[in-house]
Amino acid sequence: MTITPSTDPIVSISIELLPEFGFTVQDEPVYGPGSVFQGIVHLKMKESPVAADRIVLTFRGAEHATAIHDGIKFLVPLIKNPFFGMQQTLWQRTRDDCLLTESHYQFPFTIQMPMIQFPPSMDHALYQCKFDLSAKLIRTTFTLPTVLTQRTISYMPFIETSLLKQPNIEEGYHNGLYASAQLHSLAYVPGDSIPITVVTSRRHANKKRKSEEDQPAEVNSILLELCEKVELVQSRAVSITRVVASTLYKASSKGHKYSMIKTRNGGGAEYQVALPLPVDLTPSINYSKVVRVSYTLRIKIKSSQCSLMGPLFNSIVDMELPLKIGTLGYGIRASQDLQVYYVDTESSPRFLRSLEYEESLPLYESSRLPSYQQDTSLIA
Repeated sequence: MTITPSTDPIVSISIELLPEFGFTVQDEPVYGPGSVFQGIVHLKMKESPVAADRIVLTFRGAEHATAIHDGIKFLVPLIKNPFFGMQQTLWQRTRDDCLLTESHYQFPFTIQMPMIQFPPSMDHALYQCKFDLSAKLIRTTFTLPTVLTQRTISYMPFIETSLLKQPNIEEGYHNGLYASAQLHSLAYVPGDSIPITVVTSRRHANKKRKSEEDQPAEVNSILLELCEKVELVQSRAVSITRVVASTLYKASSKGHKYSMIKTRNGGGAEYQVALPLPVDLTPSINYSKVVRVSYTLRIKIKSSQCSLMGPLFNSIVDMELPLKIGTLGYGIRASQDLQVYYVDTESSPRFLRSLEYEESLPLYESSRLPSYQQDTSLIA
C-alpha cells in the first residue's frame, strides 16, 4: 500500500533516523538482519493547543512483482507478498487530557530487525521491495483529517564473498589473437574495484621471422562491463539486462601501458586493468521465490594488425564470467542463526524500549556495583 504524505496548515509530522546506527550508502543509513535503528517522530504545531486521539508509528515490509500482460493473457500475474506489518502507539489521549499544548513534541523509538534474510530494497521495473516507516496523527474523534508522513528504510541482506584459492583464468581466441583474463575472485561488494590481468599474444603464420614472434600483440582497446540481470522466478522469459558499470581502456590513452612477457605463442603483452563498481549496486539474489538478480562480467578486447599479404584486419575476443555481488567483505561470515524470509518462522521486527536491544550491554547503574571497601577486602 502506498501512503501519500498529507499536509496540514497547522500541524506537521516527520520521521528522523539517528545517524549513529547502521552504515550509510550515499549518506543514507542502510540496515540488515539483526540491525537496530533508532529514530524520533517530530510533531510541530504552528498553533496550540491541538486536539488529537493518538500518534501511531507503523513499520511495513513487502515485495511486489509487476504484472505483465501481452494483450491476450497475463505473462506474469501481479504478486504481492507482505513480510510484516507492525505498529506502536507513541501517544494516546486520556479521558481528561486530549490536548497537545506544546509547539514541538519528540517521540523516540527503537526497532530491531529479526535475523531474517529478506530481499534487498529495490525499485525495479519488474520488481519492488520496500520497507516503510509511517507516522500519523489521528484526530477522527474531532472530525479532523489524519496527518501522516512516510520514511523508507534501506535494507541489505547478508551476502558473503570470498577469494579464490587459485586465480580464475578465462581464455578466448579470434582471428589469430589469443587473450586471457585472470581474476583472483568472482565475488565483490559494491564500491570495490575489480582488478583484471589481461594477456594477449598472436600466432604468427611465418614462424621463420623471429622478429615477428618477439613482437607482442598490442590491443587497440579493452572494454570492461558489468551487466545486471533481473528476472522473475515464475517466468524466466521475463527479464531485464542492463550495464551497471563500464570502463574502456584505449591504447592511445596515457598510463595504459603493457608489460612484455613470454607466452606459448611467443611474445605477449600483459595489461593491468580494473573495473570500479558503483556503491549502490543491488546484491546478487538467488534465494527469493519471486526474483533473481545476477551479474556477468563482459570483457571485449580489440586488436588490429596489418598483414604482409593483405590489408589491415581486426581481431575481437569476447569473454564473459559470472560474478557475485555481495554485502560482506572477504572473511566476514553471516550468523548461523540467519534464516531465509519465506521459511515459516517468526519474521517480524520488534519495537524496543530505549537502547535495550538483544546482545547489548546493560545500562550502567552504580547501585549494582560493589563498594570500593568491599572489593579491597576481598582481595586482601
